[in-house]
Amino acid sequence: MPIIEFNHNKYESLEGETVLEALLRQGIPIPHGCKSGICQGCLMRYDNYTPTPVEQNGLSASQRQKNLFLSCQCKPKNNIQVYEPSESEANQFKGVLVDKTLLNDSVMRLRIQANLDYIPGQYVTLWKAPDAIRNYSLASHPDYEQLLEFHIKRISNGAVSYWVFDELETGQSIKFSGPIGTCVYPVNISEDQHQIKPMLMIAMGTGLAPILGVLKDALKHQHNKPIHLVVGTTHSNGFYYVDEIHELIKSHSNVKSHFISLEGNSNYSTQGNIYDFCKQNFPDLKNHWIFVCGKASFVQKMKKQCFLSGAQLSDIYADAFL
Repeated sequence: MPIIEFNHNKYESLEGETVLEALLRQGIPIPHGCKSGICQGCLMRYDNYTPTPVEQNGLSASQRQKNLFLSCQCKPKNNIQVYEPSESEANQFKGVLVDKTLLNDSVMRLRIQANLDYIPGQYVTLWKAPDAIRNYSLASHPDYEQLLEFHIKRISNGAVSYWVFDELETGQSIKFSGPIGTCVYPVNISEDQHQIKPMLMIAMGTGLAPILGVLKDALKHQHNKPIHLVVGTTHSNGFYYVDEIHELIKSHSNVKSHFISLEGNSNYSTQGNIYDFCKQNFPDLKNHWIFVCGKASFVQKMKKQCFLSGAQLSDIYADAFL
């Protein structure tokens, strides 16, 4: 079996086992979160090894050049020598919690003071502890807000969300890494006004956070084609930021918002199924840019629906919450 040398100690891996699984099995406290290559919490640096594309998926060119890889995706066939990356190599940084506000019964807004170069719509990894790491999307825009903004949903038995809701206090230092993600406004394409396409932006729950960031960026770049923002929840009491959205778009006649809840009524929302609403109101999505954010199951189903309605896969930008 392949031998993994880590911090000058040698450990035997089992057949089909990833580097992360092998080290965790032997009691080595390796930082990790999703174990699926999304959070990048398990980054390591290698020697004398040629990684596969999946082992470096989502890493920056700089990180690849520094021999970084995702230990949760690496199943070595031969002996491998690995090291912990430095904070700079892993794009780790710290911020200070400035504001903590409950937006509805289950969503908390955090505003963080930190120095971070990011693109609206990207996400970062929040580190509560080495074994409690979660991804959260940015709702802010660096040209409009000085603070990083996150919308965090309380998850039953959630290792990080309970800490955010019940323990985290303003003034406290928080560790992050990132930014990560490509669910962003296509700036390079939009520089050619003839290539700009109408946009359909679909958010479920706190999927609204990255969608807001992308919408702000589209407006900053003076997107002049129609933009439809569709926000869905299970119950109408799950909506938040309704007034803020109306304020954001009121001076942009090409932007329309739609709030769809499966249950409950309000004076600004429609009761119904968000899949049916999109299918009935946007039956032809050829030559559209599509943005879909929310739980993985929702994103997967909505992406398929948009594709069947004519959208090209290359024009569908998605952020799936695991």
